Amino acid sequence: MDHNFAHKPDRLATLLADRLGVHAGQGFEQKLRKAGRRLPRWARKDGAAIVGAMSLETHPKMSMRVDQKPVNRSIRNLTSYLEGIDPNKRRVERLLDILAMIALVLIVTVGGFVTNLVWQGLI
Repeated sequence: MDHNFAHKPDRLATLLADRLGVHAGQGFEQKLRKAGRRLPRWARKDGAAIVGAMSLETHPKMSMRVDQKPVNRSIRNLTSYLEGIDPNKRRVERLLDILAMIALVLIVTVGGFVTNLVWQGLI
C-alpha cells in the first residue's frame, strides 16, 4: 500500500495559484492558508485534512496510521473544485462587482444631492 501522496498537494498548490490567484507562500499549506475565504468551508476542511495527513506522513510510524480513503477523497474533491474554476470569469465578475458598487455610490450621491435641492426649494 502506497502511503506517499506528497506529489498530489503540489498539484493542488499549483491549482490554487492558477485558479484562485494565490501566489504567496511556497507549499500547499501556506497557499491554502492564504486562500482563506476564497474557498468554501468544505474545501477548507478538506484542505486541513490533507495538511494533517501531510504532517503525519513525515514520521515513519505515524504515516501508517493515516487513513488513505478520506485523504484521497479530500484531494479528489478539492482538485475537481479547483479545476472547475475559470480564472477569467472570476476576474470579469470581480470587475462587474466593482462597477456595480461604483454605480450604486453614484446613484445614492446624486439622489442625495437632488433630495437636498428639493428640500431647499431650488427645484
